Amino acid sequence: MNARIPDSCLCGATDCRACHGAMAVPDELGDDRTLDAIDVMRDLLNDFENAWRKGQKDKAMQCLDELEAEIEEVKP
Repeated sequence: MNARIPDSCLCGATDCRACHGAMAVPDELGDDRTLDAIDVMRDLLNDFENAWRKGQKDKAMQCLDELEAEIEEVKP
């Protein structure tokens, strides 16, 4: 991830290695995989909710499995 430390980093570090980039700000929104993943996760949660309300337990569980996989992709 291309990132920079904001002027007032919440972790107080002057080096991204201190907080492993957790407080870093992406240079360009389009380059950040995390923002795309959040959109995918939001859709999966909506799909889960809809399937659960319709009584489609298998579809709901599939959505949760896909959500878990998406989370694993963006974990540092």
